[in-house]
Amino acid sequence: MICLLGGTFDPVHIGHLRCALDLCAELKLAQVHLLPAQIPPLRELPQASAQQRLDMLRLAIADEKCLTVDARELARQGLSYSVDTLAEIRTEIGDQPLLFCVGADAFAKLQQWHHWESLFDLAHLVVMGRPTSHQPLHPKVAEQLRLRQVTNPADLATHPQGKIYQTQFVGLGVSASEIRAKIARKESARYLVPDLVIAYMQSHHLYQSVVAK
Repeated sequence: MICLLGGTFDPVHIGHLRCALDLCAELKLAQVHLLPAQIPPLRELPQASAQQRLDMLRLAIADEKCLTVDARELARQGLSYSVDTLAEIRTEIGDQPLLFCVGADAFAKLQQWHHWESLFDLAHLVVMGRPTSHQPLHPKVAEQLRLRQVTNPADLATHPQGKIYQTQFVGLGVSASEIRAKIARKESARYLVPDLVIAYMQSHHLYQSVVAK
């Protein structure tokens, strides 16, 4: 199975990395592909450049065989629509099962995504939530969950796409926006971000001023 975990990774932090490792273990995957977005359609623009975010990702996972980086969205101009990326990968892998991981917050508003219903024609969705949170679902999303949900992750391997699997990870409590704010306040981000990434951020003077929203 091919598994994608997308995000801006601005910056990559231990929550991203811990969740990716937990996905590897729970779903019995050889690797999770971290997929940094160039321009996320429904979020603010990243503060770090595409190359800086890619550099930080590669530093963070350099010694971890279970994680790899797929930089295709950074090489593509314009908005990073997930449906376009999944269609491209589906063409490459044929009928292999394809997993696309999204946070519970994003899944609750999936109807806002570009051609959102087409996602199920291309991949399974793995929905990652925190044990202490519950997001109310848009009715259209709730109906898709009712029709497509599986509770055994082994079921994902028996179909190329179209299922929804929900799981919970403690690591999702870490926030990149809080880390950026902490750095802007001249506070330490150690133990929230890998040391090699902290050194990179310091050498490139990243996130050292507050950006107006």
